[in-house]
Amino acid sequence: MKIDCIIDGKALSLSVNSNKPLSLILMEDLENKSLTSHCGGRACGNCVVLLNDEAILSCMVPAFRIRGMKIRTFESYQRSRQYRDIERAYKASGNTPCRSCYNARTLIIESILQDLSSENKVRG
Repeated sequence: MKIDCIIDGKALSLSVNSNKPLSLILMEDLENKSLTSHCGGRACGNCVVLLNDEAILSCMVPAFRIRGMKIRTFESYQRSRQYRDIERAYKASGNTPCRSCYNARTLIIESILQDLSSENKVRG
């Protein structure tokens, strides 16, 4: 199946099995190094990516669901100003996630901040 999507700011046209999990597309086909998945599905949470700015478990999303979507991995997110803000907050609080879950937890925080920002704009 041919799937067009945007991953880390790059428009891609992927030829993959329609049921292949997004996590495997990212790790195997695109060689993304920031993603880890140890559990085989829904248990560890280390495969989190942002799908249209919402944190999701990429191991649970089949390829056909990403058509036309914008996917952001930690690999590109760590080059953003928002990442540096979260990194400073970790240091200021003295509460930094362990290395194995750092990437996923940071993307989850970003997703929450995006939701709060959207709610504040709606409420005016």
